[in-house]
Amino acid sequence: MRITNHKIDPKVEEEIERMTLKSGGINDTLVATDFSKDMYSLFEDGQDSFLGMWDIFSKIRDLYVKWRIKDLPKSVDFYMDIKNFMKDFTKGDLYRKLKQLPPLEALAIFLGLFQPPQQPQSGQGEGENGEGDQESEQGESPKDEKDDDKKGSNKGKSKPQGNKGGKGEQGEQPKEQHSKNNLPIDLDRAKANMKKINKIVGSGVLDDQDLQQITAMMGAGDEVKDINISDLNQELIDKLSSKISDKDLAIFKVARHKELLDVYRMGTEISRSEFPDNELSINKMQHANEFFRVLPEQLALDDDIFFMKLAKNDLTVREYQTKKQKKQALYLLIDVSGSMSGARSVYASATALALVRQAIRSEAIYFLRFFDERPSQLERVQTKDDATRVGQMLVQQPFSGGGTNFDNALRTAIEDIKKDKETFDKVEIMLITDGDCYVTVTKKELGDIKLHSSVIDGHNDALKQLSETYTMLSTAEIIEQFNLENSDVQDLNRYNYSNYSNNPF
Repeated sequence: MRITNHKIDPKVEEEIERMTLKSGGINDTLVATDFSKDMYSLFEDGQDSFLGMWDIFSKIRDLYVKWRIKDLPKSVDFYMDIKNFMKDFTKGDLYRKLKQLPPLEALAIFLGLFQPPQQPQSGQGEGENGEGDQESEQGESPKDEKDDDKKGSNKGKSKPQGNKGGKGEQGEQPKEQHSKNNLPIDLDRAKANMKKINKIVGSGVLDDQDLQQITAMMGAGDEVKDINISDLNQELIDKLSSKISDKDLAIFKVARHKELLDVYRMGTEISRSEFPDNELSINKMQHANEFFRVLPEQLALDDDIFFMKLAKNDLTVREYQTKKQKKQALYLLIDVSGSMSGARSVYASATALALVRQAIRSEAIYFLRFFDERPSQLERVQTKDDATRVGQMLVQQPFSGGGTNFDNALRTAIEDIKKDKETFDKVEIMLITDGDCYVTVTKKELGDIKLHSSVIDGHNDALKQLSETYTMLSTAEIIEQFNLENSDVQDLNRYNYSNYSNNPF
């Protein structure tokens, strides 16, 4: 029985049935193929195609009356359980990712991911809830079963009509049709794994080579490289789950989200040029010496119109320009003191990771220092290798458990910028902290450097006065904005500087 009302092309239905039966071990193919058709409808049409509860109940009642379906209340619970599973599934990252694929391809990946174990066949013992061999339940011999098989009996292709009254004319107990053992997926395993799979898919590990390289460096192994959604299987899920913590996945997820929304834009400087250069614009003529750059179509105007436009400075001319990319630097200061834990550290690391990954796609230079009471060693990011190495550090998040000193961190950053071999047209510092510290640095010390501060679960008036932009966030807002859970941001395996292999302090 279908629980969606989306109509499917008959040829597509045949392919869905073939795909479903390919796995084998299904006692009732009608239940199995209808489940697959409903899943296909979600990939092609969306979750609006679900039937309402009363419509589902009415269809089951009709089956109960017409075909003597066993245990009406249990059948209702069976289909409502499937509907709830499907509705929950459509809210996750796996569904959103699969929905970008052709519906049949998405269905094939979904069915392969949760393929159930093979069910006992005829003569191999009873299944759960009386769903084993029906003849064995009635006391017939294995020999009779084999003879039936030779005559073309095939339990994999039974219809509801084949279930009415068991053997029908003899009025025996009907076989239970609406059971999880008749589904083309292991529903219990799918429910148990869905949350973890959604975290893996949402993190981008399956389709982002840079993140795959970082996770490989963190100990996940080279098997995580060059994988995508079509490679997803139970073995890979188990491996990623054991190697990558929920907190790491949360950092990746937040970083990817912020990377899409908060792009650190390169600055450009445009100036006029007397000669052809790399830019060209059209402007009104302002001086007589620009006469020879008048556009050709202007010269074709009637004399009266031409001279009237000339008198009103209304003629258009070509203006050559020189476009120069500004050299700029972004300096990241990440508070890793003892108070920066949980969602605070996830947000700080993810924000820095999103910005550092942009270094390989722009000409800006990125600097990074962790800090507590004193700043760590300086990291300079300009290449893809630099970004990968620093990205690994950000995910591992070393914590000192110590205090906080903004003045030391800011003055060190200012000194680093002034001493750098490059001369920058634009320099900005981004400070991420919980704000619990005094500040004596002045705007005069900053000079042309702009400071941007993000303060989590705190407030600092002095820092606000010093900053070009000042953003206040709370742990609850971070968890809600990025659809995280409290368990995703806990410091279950908290790093500290003593066990960090590449100690930055």
